[in-house]
This record gives sequence, structure tokens and C-alpha cells, in this order.
Amino acid sequence: MSERQYSLRSESDLKPLILETLDTSNGVLYPFYDPDV
Repeated sequence: MSERQYSLRSESDLKPLILETLDTSNGVLYPFYDPDV
């Protein structure tokens, strides 16, 4: 089973500072930003 993840990485060595698992869906992830929230 595969997991979708996102991470925030350091510019200097590209190691993940934060690594979060989202879900196990196999569809396309469409990230949206809402400035009003």
C-alpha cells in the first residue's frame, strides 16, 4: 500500500524538517490555498 506524503525541506541539505502522511489514495493530489482562511 502506498502513502501520499508532503514535506518541508531544508535548503542547505534537503533533509525533511517535517514529513506528514496525507492518505493512501492513488488519485492526483490538487493542493489549494485559500487566503481567506
